[in-house]
Amino acid sequence: MTTKHFGAQITLERCEHCFGIWFTAENLGDLDKLPMIDVLDEGDPKVGAVFNRITNINCPTCGTLMTNNSVPKQPHISVETCATCTGVFLDAGELHDAKLHTFGDWMKSIREILPGL
Repeated sequence: MTTKHFGAQITLERCEHCFGIWFTAENLGDLDKLPMIDVLDEGDPKVGAVFNRITNINCPTCGTLMTNNSVPKQPHISVETCATCTGVFLDAGELHDAKLHTFGDWMKSIREILPGL
């Protein structure tokens, strides 16, 4: 994972192998403030679709087995979440795909599947 900084407030981790994006739930509210959110998701969606089939993924932060969740209203997008540290992993292309829907609705749906938020 490589740390990427976007503006003064947003820090994400990007996998240099699959170009998936890892961030904490606290960053969800900040992501929609970026004027060009596409710059975050520069991976190939076809590669992301291949990696999306992998379901047994440990959290890169705390090592907990993450949960695979379909995003409500966009069930074709599968998001891996960590219930321990509230991290979120998006495969390449998923953030861009989610943007095609109302981004605010998408963020609310992510919060619904993360316990304790």
